[in-house]
Amino acid sequence: MKTTFARNLPPASRLIGSSLALVLLLSFSPSPVHAEDTPDAPAERAAAGQAAFDDLGKRILAALAADDREMFAKTVLVNLEDVNGIFEKLPEAKREQIPADRRPGSEAFDTMMKGQLEKAAATFDALTAFAKEHKIDLSGPLHLAAVEHEPINMQGDFATSDLITVKFKTAASGDMPFAIALRECGLTHRGWVSHGGAGWQDFPDGLLDEEARRALLVQQALNEGRPLPSGVPAPEITFFRISDGEEETLSQFRGKVVVLDFWASWCGPCQEPMARMQTYAAKNPAWGDKVALIALSIDDTKEKAAEHLKEKGWDKSHNVWAGEGGFGAAPPAAYAVRGIPAVYLIDQEGNIHKSGHPSSMDIPELVTALLKE
Repeated sequence: MKTTFARNLPPASRLIGSSLALVLLLSFSPSPVHAEDTPDAPAERAAAGQAAFDDLGKRILAALAADDREMFAKTVLVNLEDVNGIFEKLPEAKREQIPADRRPGSEAFDTMMKGQLEKAAATFDALTAFAKEHKIDLSGPLHLAAVEHEPINMQGDFATSDLITVKFKTAASGDMPFAIALRECGLTHRGWVSHGGAGWQDFPDGLLDEEARRALLVQQALNEGRPLPSGVPAPEITFFRISDGEEETLSQFRGKVVVLDFWASWCGPCQEPMARMQTYAAKNPAWGDKVALIALSIDDTKEKAAEHLKEKGWDKSHNVWAGEGGFGAAPPAAYAVRGIPAVYLIDQEGNIHKSGHPSSMDIPELVTALLKE
């Protein structure tokens, strides 16, 4: 769960979640439609709560059937008006805790939100492209089968759910439903909406071949905010060398074992793994040029990362920057990075071998084993 990593979020974002932008503020509603999660809630209130989730399911199915990205963005995703209204309803003391340049209405915040919402809207393109690639017809009647959700998180009048799963059937699927996951959902005056976008969660048996199933595993991990699974191709990403700002891609390192470490200068738990990484090459001379130690900063700016690296003397890793957006930048988003430090070990063929917290694995041992294969 994202709360596991709260201590590792940038200081200005601890109150509001992460640079995925005010997740805790996406869910104000004056009505207790979350009442079904209370054991002694009256049945009619529980029914009203499920009706709100079902309404979200109907909205996304309507957008899918119409193949309408704009409808998806307008009816399924949170918008700036929602967030501005939510912010105004916060107690003044809470509003004052949020730095001025991180508040809704500020140029920096609104720019960040627009970028995040564009990325969320783009998930609809991925949904429909995947369906078309595998000849799944979504134009016919789509029948809502069920809407399920992760536990509802309450903070005063705010309600959020990390994941809402919409299951539906088509004429071709019979009794076995498709499933779509909506990430980072909150309750607004418009009902439940998503900030993180949507992705395929499951398909009826027999519709996908092995390669497509592997692609689906990646989508599932992204939907659920967990590390990408071992054995799948490492997503292609672009980053920028901190030394000169030149653009690079991960595929440029194909043929080498890659240690891809996500970190930031403000992240306390990142410091010790980064310091260890600086020693790997000297302690393992047999690696030669067959290993790439990539330290990928998600700092707000390249300059902040460069200053910290210079201060620490960390020049034994290949230091790169993810670009603007923090956790919402393309590289951490592609690898489902919700907290740092996080490391991916990628083999010579470009497949993910292992992932997790760098302190949970013996990286030199794993790298050496891969080189022997």
